[in-house]
Formats: sequence, structure tokens, C-alpha cells
Amino acid sequence: MFRLNFNQALTKLPRFNLIKSTAFSNIKYAAFYSTNFNNEYSPENYNKLYDSLSPKQKVIFKTPPSKMENILKTFSETQVHQSEYERYLHIRSVQPWLLKTNSPKIVALFELFRTDKPTGTHLLLTPCIWSLTMSSIMLLTGFNGLQVSLIDSLCTFGVQTSLFIAGAYIMRSAGCVVNDMHDRDLDFKVWRSLQRPMACGRINYTEAWLALLALTGLGVSILYFGLPWQCWWLGLASLPIVFVYPLFKRFTYYPQVVLSSCFNWGSLLGFAAILGSFTYASTSTETEKEQDLEIEELPWRAMAGLYVTTFLWCMIYDTIYAHQDKKFDVKANIKSTALKWGSKTKPILYTMAVVQSLALFDSFKESGLIGTDKVFSTTGMFTFNYLLFRTIYKVNLDDPKNCWYYFKRNLKYGQVITVGLLLEYGYQLFKHKDNETKRLTH
Repeated sequence: MFRLNFNQALTKLPRFNLIKSTAFSNIKYAAFYSTNFNNEYSPENYNKLYDSLSPKQKVIFKTPPSKMENILKTFSETQVHQSEYERYLHIRSVQPWLLKTNSPKIVALFELFRTDKPTGTHLLLTPCIWSLTMSSIMLLTGFNGLQVSLIDSLCTFGVQTSLFIAGAYIMRSAGCVVNDMHDRDLDFKVWRSLQRPMACGRINYTEAWLALLALTGLGVSILYFGLPWQCWWLGLASLPIVFVYPLFKRFTYYPQVVLSSCFNWGSLLGFAAILGSFTYASTSTETEKEQDLEIEELPWRAMAGLYVTTFLWCMIYDTIYAHQDKKFDVKANIKSTALKWGSKTKPILYTMAVVQSLALFDSFKESGLIGTDKVFSTTGMFTFNYLLFRTIYKVNLDDPKNCWYYFKRNLKYGQVITVGLLLEYGYQLFKHKDNETKRLTH
């Protein structure tokens, strides 16, 4: 009874916006409006919403007429209106502050950067956090004979994690710009991407190029000025793949392979960022001077195992993602593993999940994260593997909404390992502090 009255009271408030939060994550639109229409599209609701907007908001709302002729070759005017309606309500629910700018270009730029859809950024960041935490634990347990203090470990982990978070948001946005630049003549043929800024003409090619240059400059600046030199060549090596990935969906059924190759580069960079932040005792008998960690001294087997793990994980969730659009992709001549594998998709995903599980086990074993004394990391690893197999079993690849649901669930599965590793890191810090105390008292 209280809940009903509470909702009724909210609808009477002028422009009461309730921003999405963890507590309201299951609400389709975390906002309540004073206008007398529900969230479901209908021509009547469309007209009511449009009529309630200011002239500047109407410009933000409508699809630019320059692209309408091409769009109407694939979709009806009613379908275009529905996409406009759903887009506006989506922005109004997750980024209401953006609409208050009253600037169509600013709104379109933030859409181009996908700030309203952070799932991709978080999936990009997840392998980075894994490798940063794994390498931090390795240092605490005596990597290369180095004794790291608790303060040095925490400070290095904190600084590098902050830089990686910033880098993930910047480079994911850059990747989205590149994708939209390449796909601007394809996106308006697919329902889900119909309202993307370049597809519908809200952002032109020159504006996208300028945005891309700015984002790439920021990303390279973080790489050069913030990370150890061991990260430079690793980071730069991924840029060509980022720039050409969208082209592959035009001539190969395996664009997911290219995406997975660059999307999980953080699983390599994190090790180099943490381990390269310290100097080590010289291995030369001629000098006792400390020196930087050489590239060949990085724990390449652990790094390779984690890279293979995240590569295959990305292949799995991006193939599920691709099944959302397969009906439109056929008409638009867009290729993907979803179309190539068809009814064989699940057996192939199961096979990749098995190999991924073995690679993850080997990476954790090489990093010293498996065993009865590493309860948190071991539990996180096995739980992640179970959830991934369960997803493959349960997902309905012919239901776009179900594919989207399980695609997003992968972020939570990744967080299982993240939490396990962070707890393990905290436990190792506690042990390290205890050992330091014992050394000081003897």
C-alpha cells in the first residue's frame, strides 16, 4: 500500500528524476515524469512527449532530416519515431544532466562516447584490475626476490589502478568513435544502432575525427607519462588493432577475434605496470646496483594464460551479444560469429569455455594464486568458471533481450574474480604487515 502511494506521490512532482543507482538497478527506467504517459511507446505517447518539450529539446529529440531518406529505406516512420522516443527516455533516465545542456552536439558527443552505456567500459577494465591485483600479490610474495613494503605496494596499486580506470574510459570511448566512423553507413540498417550519432547524422565525420584525436592524445599521454616504460610498446601495439577492428565485420565472419585481441590488452599491461614500477637487484656479478625489470623478466607464462583467458571470455560474451542483431545483420551484410556458427554456437562456446578454464587455472597457478592458503582467489576462479558454463547453458540465442541480459551478466561474473583477487590481496597485505612486525620485534 505504501509503495503504491509513494509512486503516486512521485508522479505529481514536477520533473522528479530518480537517477539509476544500485538499489534501483532492476527498474527499467529510473525516473518518474509529471507528464501523463507511461514509458511504453505509442503514437499518442510520442506526440505527448514531443509537445511537452522546449524548442531546443525538440531538436535533441528528433532525427536530423539529412539521414531520414536513407533510414526510411529500412525502417518505417513509425519505427523511427519509436527509436527516437526510446532514445530520449533512456537519456532522460540515466543522464538527465546531459539534456539540461540544451545542446544537441554535446548530447550527441556523449552518446558517441557511450557514457550512457558503461557495461563495455567495465568489461574492458576488468582484465586490467585482474592483472594489476595478481601482480601486486606476486610482489608481496617475493617476485624476483624483491621485498616490497606495505605502503609501497598500496600506493603503487592505487596510482596504477586510477590510471587504468581513466585509460579504460578514454580508450573505450575512442574505440566507440572508431567503430561508429567505420559503420556510419551500416548502423542505420540495424534497429539497435539506428539512433547512433553518426548513423542518424547528429555528428559528422570531421567532428568525429577531432574527438578521436583528442581521446587518443589523452590515452597516449597516460601511457607515456603515467606508466612504466615496460608498458609503452605493449600499449602502442594495441592501437592499430583498435583502429581497424570495425572493418573486419565487412569481409570476415570473425570480427570477434579481432575485437578480443585488443579488448583485453589490459591483462598484459597490468603486470608490466605494477612489476615495472620497482627496481630489482642486479643479476650481474660486476655490480650490485639496482636496475629496472627487463621485458624478458616479466612473468610471461602467467600473462599469456590470463590473456588467453580474457580473449576466450570476450569471444564468448561478444558472440552472445552478436546474436541480438543477427536478423538485421543478414540484411545489412554484416558478418559475425553468430551468423557463421548458427546452431553450432553453443557447442563451440562450451569448447572455448573449457580452454578458457584451463588457461585461467594455469595463470593463477603460475602467479601463486591456487591452493588451500589462497582461498579467496581459488574460490573466485572456480565460481567464475561455473557461472560462465551456466550462462552458455541458459542463454536463448534466438531471443535478443535474453542475449542482452546474459551479455550484461558477464560483467558480474568478472566481478566475482575481481572480488576474490582483492580479498586475496588484502589478506596478503595483512600477512605482510604481520611479518614486518615480527621482523622488527626480533
